[in-house]
Amino acid sequence: MRKTACKLAAIALVVVLNGCATAAGGLIGGGVDRASGGDGSAGAMIGAGTGMMVDIFR
Repeated sequence: MRKTACKLAAIALVVVLNGCATAAGGLIGGGVDRASGGDGSAGAMIGAGTGMMVDIFR
């Protein structure tokens, strides 16, 4: 049961990230900010803002 739930969650994440550049940009930007020693908020805001522009013009 748990294995199936994990597979479904992974598939849902791929669908959300492909369908919404805002969410993808926020997740990627936050991760990069955290990896570089920040708290994740600035990178998430920059990534989400960039993703919003992609969503608007796509």
